Order: sequence, then C-alpha cells, then structure tokens
Amino acid sequence: KPEVTVTLNTETMTVGGFQDRVLKKHLGMVAPDVEIDDGKGTILISSEEGETEENADKSLAIFGVTSHSRLKCDDFLQEYELVVNILHSATIGEGRSEEEEFVVSGSVPAPAPVPMVTAAASEQGSSKGVTRKRRLEEIEDDDELVVL
Repeated sequence: KPEVTVTLNTETMTVGGFQDRVLKKHLGMVAPDVEIDDGKGTILISSEEGETEENADKSLAIFGVTSHSRLKCDDFLQEYELVVNILHSATIGEGRSEEEEFVVSGSVPAPAPVPMVTAAASEQGSSKGVTRKRRLEEIEDDDELVVL
C-alpha cells in the first residue's frame, strides 16, 4: 500500500476537517473509510451514512491519534488504499488558513477516476453501437460483391 505522512495539530484538527480537507480535497478520495491501525479496528471515518457522523466535530487526539499513528484509508468507489502516517505539530496551523493547517509529504499515487455513466453517455454509446452495426452490414455487403 502507498504511504504518506501528514503533519498536523491532532488537538485542533477535527475528524470532519481531516476527511474533507486532507482526504477528499488534497488526496482526491471520494468516499473514504478510515481505520486507526491500533490493533483494535477502531473506525474513525465510514463512508456508510450515519455510522461515524458523531465523530466529525471531535479532534483526532480524542481518538488517540497522535504522532506516529497510522491510519488505514480505503476508498471502495475508487479501489484505492492508502496508509496515512500522522505527525503531530503543536505549532502548525496556528493563525493560518485552511491550506496551511497540514503538510502532506511522500508521493501519492492518484486514485483511479470514479466511473460515472450519465444518460447522455449511455445514449451516445448505444448510437455508436448502431453505427458500428451498420458499418459491419455494409462491409458484409461489400464482401458479397467482391466474391461475385
């Protein structure tokens, strides 16, 4: 699994902020599931609606996430897994904008794009199928003429 290190203040960064700004916005996840690699299987964030919403306003530190914590992140929709190593910094993010409240280091492979099928795309695909079928019929017709 690919790994990155995220330096942030675990006492001020909320679970919801980590999900929205770090996992979704910065790392490109769509529906992340996050488990604390603590041997207990503690689920910090779930993509299942309603399962972990009560965690959103709580700081990471409340869940025991501190320096050297490992978070196993998984995005089922993108078939994407990533381990996030946490480094706590009491000074990062003080009086700074949202973009400066964490630092991600390490190379992050881009998650696979989520396949999205729209009605227009499916209609377009079906018309292409008809066109291909007609072309095959035309080629077969040509073949018959060549044989004669």
